Amino acid sequence: MYGTHWPDKPKRKLVGEYEDWPRGRVVYHVRNEVFTAYIDRQLSGDGFRAAILKAFHLPPERTRFTSDAHYSGAKFKVSGRPVRASAS
Repeated sequence: MYGTHWPDKPKRKLVGEYEDWPRGRVVYHVRNEVFTAYIDRQLSGDGFRAAILKAFHLPPERTRFTSDAHYSGAKFKVSGRPVRASAS
């Protein structure tokens, strides 16, 4: 699966459990046709929001971002900017 989505990216071993890393989820609300991205506060900067919109092909005008207690408190901290995703 990894090679199918990122064939030109080297595999990297990450240390730690999944909850140790900043993360989130995207939910689609059928009734009002809006997406909600629940994200760790570390990912709330404009660069990360833009990267999330692009990676998931989300319409900016119908996507809202919010934090969630379930996705906060990551052990590892983000430094720098998001890695530029290749064009799909």
